[in-house]
Amino acid sequence: MNTAVSSLDRLALLEQDRLAVLFDGGPASSTLPEWISHSWRRCLSNGLHPDYNVAFESVSAAHIARTLDLQRDFVQAAQPEIERLCRAIAGTSFFALLTDAKGVVLDVGGSINRHDKRVEAIARVGVDLSEESVGTTAISAALTELRPVWLHRGEHFFRDTSVYSCAGAPIWGPKATASACLTSRASTAQSARTDALGSPVGSHHRQCFVASPST
Repeated sequence: MNTAVSSLDRLALLEQDRLAVLFDGGPASSTLPEWISHSWRRCLSNGLHPDYNVAFESVSAAHIARTLDLQRDFVQAAQPEIERLCRAIAGTSFFALLTDAKGVVLDVGGSINRHDKRVEAIARVGVDLSEESVGTTAISAALTELRPVWLHRGEHFFRDTSVYSCAGAPIWGPKATASACLTSRASTAQSARTDALGSPVGSHHRQCFVASPST
């Protein structure tokens, strides 16, 4: 089977899973990873609907100022990892985000196309990218599943966020807890699934664990 056909088949199966889980309350097919369907159901339980508009809201200025002050040493310590990731994804539509353990963006790296509203919406320090705020994302999934994850377009909960593809990995703190997340995101169809699973993007995420100081 050629790649184009298999990709179309996968998209069709994904749409069937969305209808089954998100609208009919039924089970997902065996092709959908359980952690995605579990996240979708958590979103529904939180009163979210896949057709709602996503605002990508920021936390308060006081909140982010306090967080950045507490996390200053950690963000600085993470810079080499962010720079390595940015080199790995150079020349693609991916960019890097560093978040805290709640999914709030602490730092942004890589080539940021500020003329693309989809990029500008999320590539901002202080944006809340938690599951409660923007549904299923690689950030929330990595922090929940405690492992690197890849999320492609329609696997996101909201239709609004299906324009993104993202990979994420938890960053482990000194007490063996996930204290933050480093992720790369793209807002175009350029990001084939193999970009995150078989390329330097995926291999980098699997290595991206740095220590966070206690706060």
